[in-house]
Amino acid sequence: MKIPNFRFTSMLAGLILIPASAKHPYLDPGSGSFILQLLIAGATGAIFIMRNQIARFFGFFRKNKDDEKKPGSKKTRPRNAK
Repeated sequence: MKIPNFRFTSMLAGLILIPASAKHPYLDPGSGSFILQLLIAGATGAIFIMRNQIARFFGFFRKNKDDEKKPGSKKTRPRNAK
C-alpha cells in the first residue's frame, strides 16, 4: 500500500474540521435580559464612580468654610482670647 502524500492528508483533515452547517447560538430571553442588566449596571456604576472622582478632584481646590467653624481647628480662636 502506498503512503498518501502530505497534500492529500491536509486536505482530508481540513474537510473533517469544517462544520457541515452554520450553527447559530441560542440566546433565550433570560440570558438576553441578564446581559442587558449587566450593561446597565456597569454604565450606572461608571457614572457614580466618575462623579465621585470629579467631586474629589474639585474638592481639593475648593476652600471649605466649615473647617474654620469647627472647634479644635487650627484657624479658630479660643473664646477667652482678646
